[in-house]
Amino acid sequence: MTAPEDLLKISELARRTGVSVGTIRFYIREGLLPRPTMKTSRNMAYYDESFVARIKLVRRLQEERRLPLSMIRSIVSGSADDEADAVPSLVELEAKAITALAAEKEGEAIGERELLERTGIDRQDLDDLRALEIITAQGSARAPKYLRVDAAIVEAVARVRALGLSRELFPASDLSIYLHALRALVAEEVSLFAKRTRGRDLPLPPDRLVDAAVNLMGDLIRHLRKKLIVELMTGIAERPAKRARRR
Repeated sequence: MTAPEDLLKISELARRTGVSVGTIRFYIREGLLPRPTMKTSRNMAYYDESFVARIKLVRRLQEERRLPLSMIRSIVSGSADDEADAVPSLVELEAKAITALAAEKEGEAIGERELLERTGIDRQDLDDLRALEIITAQGSARAPKYLRVDAAIVEAVARVRALGLSRELFPASDLSIYLHALRALVAEEVSLFAKRTRGRDLPLPPDRLVDAAVNLMGDLIRHLRKKLIVELMTGIAERPAKRARRR
């Protein structure tokens, strides 16, 4: 079987993207890239043009944004029906709007000792949050520091502890439930937002648009969560009465 002329060998992909053949194969194994577009034999595979943009995006997210592989996998895979079309949009979005989030990294990072003293949080909680990748330490292992967004998470957990919810009642590991759910949600949000804004004049400056997406949608999610909790608890409370009526 002969591959179409518009498909690329892996060596050509490596040349076009500046990523080694071994790294491309690693991306495929880890689910950061889809399977080859066509295989003509056991050892010969070909890739379409979309792989160039995909590889560049993965590399940028990994090397420049320092995102963990699990989050990169969610972002580049998503669940969009037309996933290939989303990749150029994601690259465009990254170039246009991601700088609006740079404010989260501006300002002086907070040292670990200062963070512990400011929040009063137990070191075990801090270690647990870091081990679960809920917060990310910056700098060296001997003198770790935390960005504002990570410090805010620690402060929120400290407020929970101040209310009397101990590690036995509310272990840090419970936050993994939110982390996994939100990673999937964020990946879907970014993919949809990128596809719908591609090639269009934005109604707001990128910083205001991102602020709306992050903060206003955060308020909406908070209210939806409250609504779902009320509905669930109401349903649980009504079950005994329904069972009694059936008897």
